[in-house]
Amino acid sequence: MSKVSEIFENYISQPVKDAIGGGHVDKITVDKQANSMNMTLSFDELVPQERVLLMERELVGSLELSSVKIDTKFPEQLFSADYFQEIVVHMKRDNRTLNGTFKDAVATLNGNELTVELFHGGEAVIKGQHAARLISDSIHDMFGIRINVKFEGIGSVTEDAEALEAMQQQLEIESQRAADEKKLRMHEETMRAAQERAKAAEAAAVKIEVREGESLRPVLAEKSAHPLYGRGITKVDTVPIDTLSKDTGSAMIWGDIFSIDLHETRDHKKYIVTIMITDYTS
Repeated sequence: MSKVSEIFENYISQPVKDAIGGGHVDKITVDKQANSMNMTLSFDELVPQERVLLMERELVGSLELSSVKIDTKFPEQLFSADYFQEIVVHMKRDNRTLNGTFKDAVATLNGNELTVELFHGGEAVIKGQHAARLISDSIHDMFGIRINVKFEGIGSVTEDAEALEAMQQQLEIESQRAADEKKLRMHEETMRAAQERAKAAEAAAVKIEVREGESLRPVLAEKSAHPLYGRGITKVDTVPIDTLSKDTGSAMIWGDIFSIDLHETRDHKKYIVTIMITDYTS
């Protein structure tokens, strides 16, 4: 498995490399339609989740993506109550209504049960967001183990309900802003792609060369002449195309070929080759 620092060396900052660069990249999924990236990283030791979120933000900017989400995996034996606040940091990425609920919270682990003591209320948030299940699921996703979660020190339902309503309103505002920014980025990407296609079409367009005076006709380069069919042409003077007529007879012309068309006859025994050539005299 490749390491984070190897794959994303040119796309993340040194602080991120120092903190999580040694992690292994297990899986990367890119959604082209949504312009997003999801990945799973595994570590042999615990890492700060703030650095993981910073890597998400840096990749959004450096890779010009709409969103990046990183899930982290750790060995089961590394789980402890001391990592609880790091788990909360990870949870807040997807659920901002939890913001402030677990401030100064203290977690203790007793066997298979994690007890979280709260000091700033939070009953409405805890019940409304099913926080116990969210924490348990996050622990399972990170460490592969199931832990029961319970809370102590939960505050007033009325006060917390008002706080929850205010946070939900703020979340809706932020979600709408994020949606508007995503639409703007998609519009800018569409316009940029259209401009690139226009530039490519302009570069590929056939440009007509204007010739005048002594440089009207192409310069004869005898060494570049090779017979495509039949014998080689003996050295004779070339004549301008505009002097040719049905009574001219045999003549040698020199010019630029700008189109070749090949058609098979109806009896499938012969081919008709049409060669369009010009010496800029007509």
